[in-house]
Amino acid sequence: MTSDLTVEPGEYAVLMRNGSTSLNGGISADLVYGSLGTFQLGNSGDEIVLSNDGVEIDRVNYTTSFPSTAGYSLTLDPDAFDGTSNDTASNWCRGSSLYYASNYGTPGAANDACP
Repeated sequence: MTSDLTVEPGEYAVLMRNGSTSLNGGISADLVYGSLGTFQLGNSGDEIVLSNDGVEIDRVNYTTSFPSTAGYSLTLDPDAFDGTSNDTASNWCRGSSLYYASNYGTPGAANDACP
């Protein structure tokens, strides 16, 4: 990403490939990061790295052991909000709130609780 996005404590951010609410289930983007193909997360393993001014804040390396299902966001168990626990696949679950058609998650709001 080439744009800055400030997310204050207790706030949420929605990142999307495009800014069209009609294509995004009525959800508005806080940051549009490009078109299809410019940024994608792999289904069989990838990483997400959060940094500030080149300093790594946290990293999640995920694999096929994470509960990935098309149409569902991943939710981190509230008891696993630290830099070590968030790397463990069993601390993640599928979102359960339906927000559009067959898409589940909580864009721009707190995650669903894990069962």
